[in-house]
Parts: sequence; structure tokens; C-alpha cells
Amino acid sequence: MKVKAESKRKPTSSAQCFRCQMFALKEVVGMKVKAESKRKPTSSAQCFRCQMYGHVQYRCTAAHKCVRCAEGHPSRECPLKGKINITPKCAKKKEGKKSTRPKEERIRATLRR
Repeated sequence: MKVKAESKRKPTSSAQCFRCQMFALKEVVGMKVKAESKRKPTSSAQCFRCQMYGHVQYRCTAAHKCVRCAEGHPSRECPLKGKINITPKCAKKKEGKKSTRPKEERIRATLRR
């Protein structure tokens, strides 16, 4: 349904009007409510299956990648599990790094501000 506006304004859909009024709601079916705007995420998601960023384990279809040795097995089955003084390897490049992606550290630092 479109509501025709006066003069040179474009028609406004009823969905847009509802969104504008949604934050003004104080009560719904006798219950007090308060609408809040969407919050910025405090960190980006890291998949515990493939160790990449931007998605989570339950939606991942990639092969397993160990967080300790970057080999193709789940981290819980790693032969290095429980050993001391091991350097975690980058899951993408298989080099000794703390972060899977150095760019991700910059993104996290920006989100913390």
C-alpha cells in the first residue's frame, strides 16, 4: 500500500511509516516496551571449523582447520593439544602467527574504539 504525499514529495510506503513510529511505541498489548536501535557488533565472528572470519561454525561448509597446527582436523583432535610452548599457525598461510589474518586485528581494533 502506498500513501501519496503532498506536493513534490515521493510516495511513502506504509512499512517505512511503521519503522518511523516503531521507536515511539511505549506499550504493546498491555505490555510496556522500549524499541532500541541496532547496536554495532563489538567483534567480528570467527569460525571454529575453518578458522576464517565473517561467519560461524554452524553455517560453515569448509573443511576443518586446526587452530594450533593449521592441519585438516578439528582442534579438539590435534596431536599438539596440551603441549606447552607451541606457536599457533595461521590457518590461511600455515606460518607461525598469532592471528589468522593480520587485517582482522586492525578491524578488531577499530571496533573496540
